[in-house]
Amino acid sequence: MATSNDLLIKQRFVIEFLAAEGCSAANIHARMKTVYGEMCISDCAVRKWVRIFQGEDPRKTILRDRKRSGRPLSASVTAHREKVDCMIGRRHCLINMATPSRVARHCIMSTNDVTQTCCSS
Repeated sequence: MATSNDLLIKQRFVIEFLAAEGCSAANIHARMKTVYGEMCISDCAVRKWVRIFQGEDPRKTILRDRKRSGRPLSASVTAHREKVDCMIGRRHCLINMATPSRVARHCIMSTNDVTQTCCSS
């Protein structure tokens, strides 16, 4: 199965080819919409890429996105959660945080859906 990034690159190839043949951006988008359906890039993006491809030599065009700083578009939440759980030792940490105060311990345990009363007199 192709990733979303692979799908974008494929669509850019199509735009480059059809723009080189002289098709208009609206025509390119309409043709791509029939093939890619919901996964088709927007009309605005098609127009942007047509402008880029019309002004450059096709042999020198770079279709991949350049690397840039910033927040990643996605992250594997489960992998991060497992690493954090291993590093912290969640249960041990909660018990240690609750030790100084009975009220704090009761609050911590009740927010984590523990039904038994943890406070002792």
